[in-house]
Amino acid sequence: MIQAVLFDMDGTLIDTEKYYRIFWPKALAACGYTMTDEQALTMRSLGRPFAPRQLKDWYGEDFDYYVVRDKRKEMMEETLDREGIKCKPGAVELLEDLKKRHITAAVATATDLERTEKYLAMAG
Repeated sequence: MIQAVLFDMDGTLIDTEKYYRIFWPKALAACGYTMTDEQALTMRSLGRPFAPRQLKDWYGEDFDYYVVRDKRKEMMEETLDREGIKCKPGAVELLEDLKKRHITAAVATATDLERTEKYLAMAG
């Protein structure tokens, strides 16, 4: 008998990964760089310990990760605040079914707590 289920927020409950794929290249362009779609796909699964090194490997040691990351966060948050964020198809129904069957559900994510709470609230 299943007693608990753990969900990854990014990509399972909420499709935030698509936004990282859109906004890394836009932020880089705003800072004078170009990023391929393949590079953007690589970035979506890199956490803070690895992302700065990867970008320096691509763009040189003088690359300022934090300036570009802040630009990406600003652009992405403006869009999400304006357009909202939705759960992936079937996610709400699955969670409701688990609740009816008294199965505990938890969310796991590499996203910081403040944004996690914001995104989950926005998605309802």
